[in-house]
Amino acid sequence: MIPNNRHLLVKVVDTKEDESVVAIPDGWKPVKQHEVVEILEIASDCQTFNKNDKDRHVIIPGNMLISFTYQNVEHYLVQENYVLAKIVI
Repeated sequence: MIPNNRHLLVKVVDTKEDESVVAIPDGWKPVKQHEVVEILEIASDCQTFNKNDKDRHVIIPGNMLISFTYQNVEHYLVQENYVLAKIVI
């Protein structure tokens, strides 16, 4: 899958949180204030990112993550201008 229109195809990096003691409905997913995601693919018209940024972890606002399912696989996109920071290790 190749993103277009300045979008990044990303996967959410699993960051463990403490388990909740409050019962919540099955299937409910809370929106985090910020998400750490890994860049999988980059649209060709991106101005801030290039092929060297593949596999890089970045921080985005949690509510800007676009999720969709295609052929029973969940995918995530974010527009490049919503990236708040690159994580440099």
